[in-house]
Amino acid sequence: MKKLILRVNDLNLFEEGRRSLIHASFNLFEGEVTALLGLAASGKQLVIDLMTAERIFLLPPNVFYIYGNAIETTTQLRKYIYIMAPQNYKVKDWTVADFIGLDEMKGILSARKLHRKKEELTAYVQGLHISLDLNARMEDLNEVDKRIVDVIRALRSGKKVLLLEREFDGMDMDSVRLLAVTIKKLIQGRMAAVVFCDSEKISAIMADEFLIFRRGQIVRKCNAASADMKILDQYFLGYTIGRKKRELEASMTSMKAFSIQKTAYRLSNMNISIEGKREISFMKGEIIAFISSELGTMMRLFYLLSGRVISPETSYDMGEGYMHPRSHEDFLRHRIIAAEKPGDSPEDGTFESLSASANMLFPLIGKMSFGSYLLNHNGIQNYVCNELSMEDIQAEKKMSELDQRSRIIVLMKRWLIYKPQVFILRAPFSKCDSYNAIIIESFLKKMAAEGSAIILLVSQPEYIEDIADKMIRVDSEL
Repeated sequence: MKKLILRVNDLNLFEEGRRSLIHASFNLFEGEVTALLGLAASGKQLVIDLMTAERIFLLPPNVFYIYGNAIETTTQLRKYIYIMAPQNYKVKDWTVADFIGLDEMKGILSARKLHRKKEELTAYVQGLHISLDLNARMEDLNEVDKRIVDVIRALRSGKKVLLLEREFDGMDMDSVRLLAVTIKKLIQGRMAAVVFCDSEKISAIMADEFLIFRRGQIVRKCNAASADMKILDQYFLGYTIGRKKRELEASMTSMKAFSIQKTAYRLSNMNISIEGKREISFMKGEIIAFISSELGTMMRLFYLLSGRVISPETSYDMGEGYMHPRSHEDFLRHRIIAAEKPGDSPEDGTFESLSASANMLFPLIGKMSFGSYLLNHNGIQNYVCNELSMEDIQAEKKMSELDQRSRIIVLMKRWLIYKPQVFILRAPFSKCDSYNAIIIESFLKKMAAEGSAIILLVSQPEYIEDIADKMIRVDSEL
């Protein structure tokens, strides 16, 4: 029989004057992986904040138990939690042995003691039936092996709950499947695991159990293997948001494609894959997605396409024939715009201290003279305010005060109004739940329908399969 590690019994918490978690109860068992599902404000984030001691306060009495012992503070709870995160293994030149035995080898100066400790670590890893070279450098491991080493370190530390918080960047679905199998093997009889990510596909691969949150309540608990994700959508979206999502999906289906076949952007002599250098063309109204599990590859491609880094070997055609641009300003002048992670502050490029309306206006100011702006100021302001009010967003609110959905709408509306010739978007669905992902998809389809060439750079094909005209896998470093 599996041991019960963490029990949460009737948790009620208030945040900023409103109830955030209502009668939340759940159990985490040894050897089981539990995924938390729900929209951005569903309450699942607050559970994670409690487990990681992101919010330090006294816990309600008789609510949290570890192996039957009551836990009184988030700091006390945190001692049992191991957080897997990419920054764990970013230090250069660490070997696998250094990383796993980091805490145990502190202060050991004797070469003999170090040798004995490494022998002990080797025996420990072999006892887990995992094949690893303890002398290999962490930075040389593939993405799956890095995470497996992190799990072994968690086991070695004696922690009882493994938390995978948005920990899948740089991994394709096959890698996720391999990681899932290995984690479930390693934690048997030792730990429980919690998956907190925004991808329903990854959650379905990783988890044994689902906890579905909506409006602060756990509305469903179910076995992941037998779950139908379309039915589960109804639980965490609810009626109103579910209806809005269906309306957005229907509107995208009915959108007319841009009818004029014309090249918007073309590059020659750019190395984007192991096939070497070649010419790439992006057509008006076309949505092209580049997919790579290698973050470094995606970043270099993003910088090259956007002109933030100009390759001396590459020729760029921005609609006026091939040229060698001198600076990023040449790309902006031709309305080749790049953005990252909409709604994921602070990386989404917003001005946090300015209002929502000011953030929407910002790109337009560069398109008109000062005199024209003064003459049309009132009309422009009214237009922007009306656009925001239709989405229930207060125009005068600062960006820092908006929730993720509102941030996404402000950002995507401003680029839709700007009408870029080319819109390059990296990691469009970062930290997005399924509803916010649909909002972004609908804006991208609108921009394409109005003639913009859309270039997406993603690590997973999830969410883009229904909107992309072409998907290109980039499997090697640039």
